Amino acid sequence: FEPWIFKTTDFGETFTRIVDGEATDLVPDPGNQNRYYAGVRGQGVLISTNGGETWIPTTAQPSLNANGADENSSAGADDVGETAAGADRIMLSVQNASGAGNAVFAALIDNGRTMGVLRSPDQGANWNAVGTLPNINPGGQGDKHFSMIAAAGGTRVYVGGDVHNTSPWVANIVMGDSTTNTWTPIVKAGANNT
Repeated sequence: FEPWIFKTTDFGETFTRIVDGEATDLVPDPGNQNRYYAGVRGQGVLISTNGGETWIPTTAQPSLNANGADENSSAGADDVGETAAGADRIMLSVQNASGAGNAVFAALIDNGRTMGVLRSPDQGANWNAVGTLPNINPGGQGDKHFSMIAAAGGTRVYVGGDVHNTSPWVANIVMGDSTTNTWTPIVKAGANNT
């Protein structure tokens, strides 16, 4: 099994491989039926604007390797694992709106840790980190326990990770706001202790 991206035009009778490389995510843009984004290990974020016929890297790539911090706990700050091309996994979510300019969010995961979430308001031409993501993977299982969905407004994103490392054993779920660059827990005290 190779995690490539395939396309069918005959309702599943035949498939054609359209992207080489280990795909970690594939998402459509609800505002443009021909625009898709793919997270591909070793390549970064790819975009198709023609229904998946051709794919190219986005103009810029999400990166967290210019802040002097060891985001992926690799014993070294600002290494290649803190970039889209070097991360173990890239997860994507697109603003769920009908507009042509939907924002896309990318989460970079390496060494079992979700390092951060970045937002592009312009189909990958520019990426900005959404504040400093709290450690949502205290169990080091970001490669398995991760979920993300962008809100319709395009400025908020909801991210889930491992369970808290203390009782009560509930999930780490946070809301990121790109306008304030903050993250807010939405479980336990952040949800009126529900």
